[in-house]
Amino acid sequence: SSVVPLTAMATMQQLLLQKGLNKELPERVAEDDVLNATKKLEEDQEDVLALEEWHTSEIQSRVSKLEFPAHCRQGQVDFCQTDAQEGLEQRVAKIVYHKPALARSWYMGRHGLDNVRFDHNIVYKERTSNRGRRVTYQARGNQLQMHFSFASAEGEAKLREQCLAGRRSFELNNQLALALLKPRLPEKVTEIVKMFIPDYVEHLKQEKELIQKTLLW
Repeated sequence: SSVVPLTAMATMQQLLLQKGLNKELPERVAEDDVLNATKKLEEDQEDVLALEEWHTSEIQSRVSKLEFPAHCRQGQVDFCQTDAQEGLEQRVAKIVYHKPALARSWYMGRHGLDNVRFDHNIVYKERTSNRGRRVTYQARGNQLQMHFSFASAEGEAKLREQCLAGRRSFELNNQLALALLKPRLPEKVTEIVKMFIPDYVEHLKQEKELIQKTLLW
């Protein structure tokens, strides 16, 4: 437990001695460290709640609209305006500015991202040179962008398994249909029949064409 604080009526001598002892006694240093760590944890927890609210209300929908080239596993998204004057966006901008490590670690730990960093966008401005010419130059904008990578061999393998569920079901149904034919086809004939069954992707293309040709009246 910490030392009982001195009252407002304490003398200057008592206050200064207390201040000295707080720095010199290992017990007081350790107690203060625990108090500071607790305070920081509480502040960080509040900031994380703000980040989560901002992500849910703004970033999640922006990420869902991102387009990536095939086999690309990195990207960037507009995160917030650094000149926001009020509200949640202003608070989030301050968190990223003062606690970038917290914002990075939250996205890495909570959302599985890697190489997270926050950068200002680049804007082009004009100025008049000493010779009276209009000169274009680059400047830091007020839009904060989050850059990240999302590659994961293990995670991708699990999702790939889920994404191919339709193909597995299609192939299993084909095998079952051939097995239930009466009379049962010889194995060689079965293999020949399989050659005429479209691949799953081709089957879907045919399904799409049929849907597009469906009359609406």
